[in-house]
Amino acid sequence: MTALAPATRKRLTFTPTALICLTLGGLTLLAYYLFPFVNQSDLGATTIPTLTASRSNNEVGLSTNGLTLILFAGWVALVAGLWNISNVHVSRAAAAVTALAGVLVLEYFLVFALDYREEAGTYLGRMGLGFWLLLALGVAMLAQLALPRPQVAREFRLRSLIANQESAIVIALVALVVFVGVSSPRFLSERNLLDVLSGNAYIAVAAIGMSMLIITGNIDISVGSLIGLLA
Repeated sequence: MTALAPATRKRLTFTPTALICLTLGGLTLLAYYLFPFVNQSDLGATTIPTLTASRSNNEVGLSTNGLTLILFAGWVALVAGLWNISNVHVSRAAAAVTALAGVLVLEYFLVFALDYREEAGTYLGRMGLGFWLLLALGVAMLAQLALPRPQVAREFRLRSLIANQESAIVIALVALVVFVGVSSPRFLSERNLLDVLSGNAYIAVAAIGMSMLIITGNIDISVGSLIGLLA
């Protein structure tokens, strides 16, 4: 009898598409921090961090709800790009994560458009390079999902990723943020998002600990009681 040889994963070579997510994430962060987002009469060219530092820095009354999502999306795309470079097999997964980040970027512009129409704004001509570049980057994050990529193992194919339970939760969470954010833009304000995160920090700490247990094939049913006691 002859022993069956173990299945080996097909070796993939590095391709330029592995740099797409990293480039999009890096440009998003660059535009967020350095490029002028709006040109104001008294303050001149204003970046997003300066714009959101205080109310007095927003002369034109520009809607800032959702700008924090752009920062978060930039970091997500950057990490996905680094993940893709370290492992070419996850190119489809990294592209899907970056596409979800693009949805968050474009959500701000949807909120901006709705607010601009409702308030009958007249400051669109004052928007700076950062505004238009971030809009283009949001579209590019979505469009890059359609680019051809090397064939990968079945578990990393796009169809398998969408059918994954964890992926379904992430997609549902992004859809919920988009729906609630468009319905009530104040939900996307930086203060509210920080309140939501800090209010659920203890759950996140417990989830991190439980993840280590589940990964090692164990379980701890006392975590719920401990959270109730410590909270």
